[in-house]
Amino acid sequence: MRHAPRRRLRLVAGASAFAALLLLSACAFGGPASTPASTVILLPGGLFGTWTEDGSDSLLQPYMSLEKDGTFRGSDGCNTLSGTWTYAESDGVVLGDIASTEIACQGMDTWLAQVATAQVQAGVMTVRSADGTVIGRLEGS
Repeated sequence: MRHAPRRRLRLVAGASAFAALLLLSACAFGGPASTPASTVILLPGGLFGTWTEDGSDSLLQPYMSLEKDGTFRGSDGCNTLSGTWTYAESDGVVLGDIASTEIACQGMDTWLAQVATAQVQAGVMTVRSADGTVIGRLEGS
């Protein structure tokens, strides 16, 4: 009989620890449900896909492809670029982690290598440099 209180104490302590662990794990896996609705941004469906200069599908023309996984790839007709992208209502498409090749190609306009943001309206992507200057336009294909 003398061991019964100790066993009960261990049982209560174990159950309490288990309950605390469950509560902590519920907090850790809150995910999107714990995000306030005001921070959720719905992306315009027309952003995804390939954008080209003058609607051309030539690999020698500038293009940019926005993927649903938040990555992009593109080319100015000579150098390739890739990285990540996000969407903000105020800025439109914001590019980050940009990597680019640096091949010297004669006669190529390498404006797309300066891309920082882009906004889409009526099927046209207006591409801007980091200082906000319009550097080119691409069409959805």
